[in-house]
Amino acid sequence: MKTLLREGEPSKAGAILMVGGYSESPLLAETMREKFPRLEIIVPTDAGLAVLKGAVIFGHLPTSITERVSKYTYGVSSCVSFDKDKHPIEKLIKTGLGDACEDIFSILVSSDQKLIVGEK
Repeated sequence: MKTLLREGEPSKAGAILMVGGYSESPLLAETMREKFPRLEIIVPTDAGLAVLKGAVIFGHLPTSITERVSKYTYGVSSCVSFDKDKHPIEKLIKTGLGDACEDIFSILVSSDQKLIVGEK
């Protein structure tokens, strides 16, 4: 938790919302309050069912979550026009359309990128 709160913009975190089965443990909640005294620790009623309820709501109303931040970079292997100044010669392949560079990682989403529903 300490590592997660150091990533991104920790000053924006004002609370920790505890959900899932272990969240119903009074010992865990008290430990969280001791370790993170500046943050409000919220344990909702039926914390063990909160994840399931959230999944059901999202399944029926996918636009209920409007924005996410990607934790990882995602992409695909691609083939681009070969540029001798920036591509290694061992990745050069000859095609009917000319020289190409194979096995290039083409980024689709970068880590820490905001992903907004409906935006391309």
